[in-house]
Amino acid sequence: MGPSELFSAFSASVWSESKKRAESAYQSYAKIDALRPYFDVEPKEVLKRILSSVDPRPPYSLDIISCDLYGPFMACLTLIAVILFEMKLSNHYVQEGTLMGSAFVTCFGYWIAFASILSAICYLGKSQVTFVQNLSCVGYALCSTCVVLFLCAAIHTEASETLFFLLWVLVCGISAAKLALIMWTNIPEKNHRLAGAAMGIVLHMLFVLYLHFAYHSIIQDISGAIAPPVIPAPMANP
Repeated sequence: MGPSELFSAFSASVWSESKKRAESAYQSYAKIDALRPYFDVEPKEVLKRILSSVDPRPPYSLDIISCDLYGPFMACLTLIAVILFEMKLSNHYVQEGTLMGSAFVTCFGYWIAFASILSAICYLGKSQVTFVQNLSCVGYALCSTCVVLFLCAAIHTEASETLFFLLWVLVCGISAAKLALIMWTNIPEKNHRLAGAAMGIVLHMLFVLYLHFAYHSIIQDISGAIAPPVIPAPMANP
């Protein structure tokens, strides 16, 4: 093979590889650009939607159901921070990596799984509520979870759980009722409407109970099973 043929083959190879990389970069940018509208929201609008998540009045139109993901994303990050804060104040000791990773998976996993369940019910019930709208509604409902867990961690007394249950019923209960009303008013099929409303209440309320009473102990047990504490060897006498 002559020099000109080698150069042609090399040029073709470089061109092909560059084209593949350019197409890959374009597709990645296109995916990011497609998500940009869901995160382009004013802070005042986010605050309004947070307050709306604890407003028990049902939405009078499907169009006013929030579709942004910025507020829900920040709510998940805030909930992770609250879990870490609550862990620091408790008597549970877990490795930092295990605690951070488990909190991240728990919060974001719950957010996506809960929205997926509601979306499946909406689809079967012939509702026009989209997956993004369910993600937004479930995410904003997490704001009530953040408030309740933070207040209980900051001023909680071990002698009584009265404060927690009071906030759980009032704050989280209203937020769960809002989710149920969104399902009830936007799912035409009766059976699926009942299922959606029930799921909106049960999953939201049980998740708060799990985080408050069981999460830290379970994560501590898992961490102990994965990495048992190292007992230092006794020092020899001189």
